[in-house]
Amino acid sequence: MKKLTTAIVLSLSGLVATTAMAAPNDHNHHGNYQNHEVKTVKVIKKDDHRNAWRVGQVVPHEYRHSRYVIDYRQHQKLTKPGRYQKWYKVNGNYVLVNEQSHKIIRVVY
Repeated sequence: MKKLTTAIVLSLSGLVATTAMAAPNDHNHHGNYQNHEVKTVKVIKKDDHRNAWRVGQVVPHEYRHSRYVIDYRQHQKLTKPGRYQKWYKVNGNYVLVNEQSHKIIRVVY
């Protein structure tokens, strides 16, 4: 009977130890926390649209498309563009851009 009791106790203790090892380890006692990268996004408020385009700034590639090009004659406040210059309308602003360097020459709000 003593051998049977010992065998049962040993098998139960082995079962408990195996279950404890298989449990997920959510504890991190050494301070090795994973660093999560936080990305910041610049939000331009509707009132801050005047700061969005500045003279001398290079126009981003996504705005260098023909769908943004406008005819200056259809707008009273726009002047005739010079050689290698085009007017773009982006986010409600009129931007005169040098087509070779893609720099902003003038901004009309």
